[in-house]
Amino acid sequence: MSELVYAKQDSIRFGMRIFRMDNAQTLDVPYILNEILRHNIDVAIIRIPTIELTHLDRLEKTAIPFIIADSLVYYEAELSKIPYKELQNKDLTFEIAGLDDHTVLNEIVAECFGNYMNHYRTNSYFDKKAVTEGYQDWVRSYAEGNPKRICWLVKQNGKVIGFTNFNFEESGVSKGILYGVTKEARGKGVFRDMIRYAINFSKDRGCERINATMQLENIPVQRVWHEEGLNMHHAISTIHINSLLTKSVFDPFTEKVKISRDQMKSQKVTNRHTLEKINYFFDFKQNMETRNHRFINLKPIQPEVEYDFYFSYPAASKGMLRVMDDKKETYILVYFDIKHGLA
Repeated sequence: MSELVYAKQDSIRFGMRIFRMDNAQTLDVPYILNEILRHNIDVAIIRIPTIELTHLDRLEKTAIPFIIADSLVYYEAELSKIPYKELQNKDLTFEIAGLDDHTVLNEIVAECFGNYMNHYRTNSYFDKKAVTEGYQDWVRSYAEGNPKRICWLVKQNGKVIGFTNFNFEESGVSKGILYGVTKEARGKGVFRDMIRYAINFSKDRGCERINATMQLENIPVQRVWHEEGLNMHHAISTIHINSLLTKSVFDPFTEKVKISRDQMKSQKVTNRHTLEKINYFFDFKQNMETRNHRFINLKPIQPEVEYDFYFSYPAASKGMLRVMDDKKETYILVYFDIKHGLA
């Protein structure tokens, strides 16, 4: 079974505890929730076959916040079935980029991917500038002298007009990773030539297969791949579970709470009792209105037992309550909206 794994680079870049599961075959919700609580995860990024989105009701029933952040399509082909093709733009040159080219790569990536929608940019909790920096880091990692991770600078009349990254780490396989063409050079068949060059190079290298990944909505790119001999193989969707257990834009606070029996109309502590505490600590003490409360009941809390009510602010207009015992075991999670500054 695939596991949720700590994503160090993402966590550092976005200032949150981010875990990833890139090869999930289905949604094992009990396992996912347990890992989220065990590791205090802010965002769990999970990639599953798009057909498995039919099982999202398993996640919806928990009431934990999540989004479908993007969908990717995978194209592939046997290289023996694709002929060599000449480039349309005869004045293009392809040079393997190195450390000295990092600055120009940063500039091209910022132009090509500064507003490009992917699963990071879809999530409102991720800083958009940091998303672009992530693309830059990714592209530069292919320009560090590793013969199995190649970045070509594409030049026309000596001027850099694009780049293309390919991965050869899997034996016999050529993987298209990321490509960009400057605005002034688009619409002239440059991207098609970049793909043709990579296919010819891969055939000369002795690769048997070629594949590529792209956003589902990127129809022009898919059209070129298909016309150059690749066919769609499968689709993967990315889910972000925004549990946000440590993220807080304002100072979080903890209150010791004990629900006495004389406050209860029945023998069972209900969500109503918890909601009363939220209303007291926010609506009354902080002059804020809370609304749209979404409860995740993990274990029943008991009367006459003291619990830690940990309140945080995942965003300026979002609140979260985590009810824990003295061993830091979580009993209830509550996500809610906040309206500030009531008169």
